[in-house]
Amino acid sequence: MAGRKHKGIEPVIFSRFRRHVAEHDWFAVGVDFLVVVVGIFAAMQADNWNQERKDRTQAREYLQRLYEDADRSVHTNEYQRQYLLSHAELAGEVLEALDRCEVTPEGRDRFATGIYQLGKLFPPYMAAGTIEELRSTGKLGILDSHIRGELDRAIERYREFDRIWPQAAERVTPHVNYVDSRIAVHIDREMRGNNEITWKQLQIDLGAVCKDPLFYNAIAAVRNYTFDVAAWLKSTREGFEELRSVLKQKIEEKDLPVTG
Repeated sequence: MAGRKHKGIEPVIFSRFRRHVAEHDWFAVGVDFLVVVVGIFAAMQADNWNQERKDRTQAREYLQRLYEDADRSVHTNEYQRQYLLSHAELAGEVLEALDRCEVTPEGRDRFATGIYQLGKLFPPYMAAGTIEELRSTGKLGILDSHIRGELDRAIERYREFDRIWPQAAERVTPHVNYVDSRIAVHIDREMRGNNEITWKQLQIDLGAVCKDPLFYNAIAAVRNYTFDVAAWLKSTREGFEELRSVLKQKIEEKDLPVTG
């Protein structure tokens, strides 16, 4: 109904405009012109307001999704860091046993697990689905400059680690290969690298490896690199923690629910 009424307005206005021109009623012509201009401006302004409202709504949705991605990145990097710290602790116990050239009965399974988990490192992690969507759709600009700056800083810390990750993995490989050449680990089922194993699953000549300085040095080197990677994971996690904090504050300013 409203649409039919709106369609009938324009012919009336232009009909009056032509009549006033023909009658040389310039005051009325000016009024008609002003009505048309004001109408066009009001329509454009309404469109702008509507688009701004849509952008604000979409920005709020993206802020929430970015918060969830940052939260997932924080937890994943910290989860992986804790596993690496436990790997390094086990490697330390292996080195102590080699120093003594003795593995106590209560420490045998931890010794075996330390050998099995040696050098199984984790790369940095970033949940990037939302930021990739913003970039691919050209909608990154609907976020304010402060948020974009925090995103850039968190991503740069992730990329800083990502750039050196291949080097870290490459440096560990020859040491792990040497350890594997001296000790056989028998796995007879599907297992993830973080699983524990038992002493019975090792084929080891303890007396021989205790006297092998290359074996000892290989384990010590991998343990050092494990600590290095754990430190990089911590730095990556801290970058996403800072981003998460800023996003949470921004969401609360806009009265949005925070999940996670």
